[in-house]
Amino acid sequence: MTLFWIGQVSLAQEQVLPPTPTVADSTPRGKLPSVIATSGETLQDAWATALSVDPGLESSRWQSSAAQRGLYAARAERLPSVSATGSYSVFDNPLTVNAPVGPLPPILPDPVTASVTVNQREFFLGSVRATQPVYTFGRISSAIDAAGAEVTAAVADEERTELDVKLQVAAAFVGVLKAQRLLEVAHDGVASLEAHERQVNNQVDQGVGIRANLLAVQVALANSRQFRLQVQNLLTVTEAAYNRALQRPLESLVQIQDLPEPTQQYQLEQAIQQALGQRPEIGLLSAKVRSLRSLADSVHAGSLPQVVLSGGFSYTENKFLDNETFNDVSVLADWNFWDSGRKRNRAAQLEQSAEALLRKRSNVESLITLQVKKAWHDLDSAQQQVLVNRQSLQSADENLRVSRNRYEQGAGTNTEVLDAQTLRTQAYSNYFTSLYESVLAEMQLRRAMGIL
Repeated sequence: MTLFWIGQVSLAQEQVLPPTPTVADSTPRGKLPSVIATSGETLQDAWATALSVDPGLESSRWQSSAAQRGLYAARAERLPSVSATGSYSVFDNPLTVNAPVGPLPPILPDPVTASVTVNQREFFLGSVRATQPVYTFGRISSAIDAAGAEVTAAVADEERTELDVKLQVAAAFVGVLKAQRLLEVAHDGVASLEAHERQVNNQVDQGVGIRANLLAVQVALANSRQFRLQVQNLLTVTEAAYNRALQRPLESLVQIQDLPEPTQQYQLEQAIQQALGQRPEIGLLSAKVRSLRSLADSVHAGSLPQVVLSGGFSYTENKFLDNETFNDVSVLADWNFWDSGRKRNRAAQLEQSAEALLRKRSNVESLITLQVKKAWHDLDSAQQQVLVNRQSLQSADENLRVSRNRYEQGAGTNTEVLDAQTLRTQAYSNYFTSLYESVLAEMQLRRAMGIL
C-alpha cells in the first residue's frame, strides 16, 4: 500500500498527531493512495495555458491592438497627405468665347467679335496634390493625446481581464485540490468503517457480539459510502470546471500539484494603498477621462482657423492651350466660425462625460477599498480556522484510537466508536476545507490588490 502525508497530519487512526503539523511539505497519512498527483500541472502552468487560450483575454488583446492602430492614425494626421484625381469629360459642344477682333477701322460703329474655341469637346483632367497641415490650434495634438489615452485604457482593460482569468483558474485549481483531499478523507472513512465492520461481524459470528451493533456499523458505513459518492461527484464537477477554464475538453484527465499553505503577512492599510495604485480598473477610468477631455479640446480647436499648405501638379488635355501642365503652391485657411453650436455642444458633451467618469472612478475606489478589507478579513479568518481545525486533528485521532481500544477490551460501546469515526471524518473535512479556503482567500486578496 502507498502511504501519503500532508505534513505531519495523519489520517491513519493508529497514529498520534504532533501538536503543530505543517502542510507546505506535507501529505496526511492514510491507508489508500493519495488522489493528488505528485507530478503534474502547477498553478503557474495552468495560468500560462489559460492566458494563451482564453477568448475573453484574446478579445481584450485585439482591443489593445485596435487602440494602438488608432494612435498611429491620429499621429499620421500631422504628416503630409498626397491624393490623385482624374476625370474624363464629354460635352455636347466645345467651349467657345466671343473675343473682340481688332484693330478695326474707326468708321465701324460697333466692335467686331469672333467665336474662339478654348476647350475640346472631349478632354481629360488629372492632378496630384500634397497637403500638409501647418497650424490647427491643437486639434491634431489633442486628438493624438486622446488616442494615446485610449491605448492606456485598452491595456488596463487587458490587465483587468488577465487578473480575472487568473483568479478564475486559481479558484478552479483550488476547488479540485479541496475535492481531492475530501475524497481522501472519504476513502479513509470508508476503509476505517469497513475494518470495524469486519471486527464486529467476527464478534457476532463468535457469539460474543450484538447484531444490533453490526447493523449500526452497516448503516454508518452506508452513510460513509454515500458521502464518498458525493465527494466523487464534486471532484468530477470541479475537474470539469478546471478543464473549462483552460479551454480543454471537460472530460480531460486532471493532474495538478498541491499548493502550500499561505504564510505571507499582509498589512491592511498597505494593501489598500497598493490596490488604489495597482488596480487596472482605476487606471482604465483615469485614461478614459483623459481621452474624453482631449477629444473635447480637439473639437474646440476645430472651430478655430485651420491652416494647411497645399501644392500639386495638374494636367489638362486641351490642344488650344500652349501649356497643358501646371504646378502650384497654396496656403489655405479654413475657418468655420459659425456652425449653430455643433462643435460647442459636442465639446460640452465630451467634457460632461469625463466628469461622469470621474464620479464613477471615485465610487470604484471606494468599492476597491471595501473589497480589499473584505478579502483581508476573509484571509485572516480562514487562517485562524486552519489553526483551530489543525489542533482538533490530534484529538480526533486519539479519540478514535481510545474508543476502539475500549471497545476491543469490552469497556466501550459500538456507538462510541461510530461517533468517534464521524467526529474524525468531520475534523479532517473541516481542516482541508479551511486550508484550501485560506489558499483561495489569499489569491482573492492579491486579486483585490491588483497583484495576482
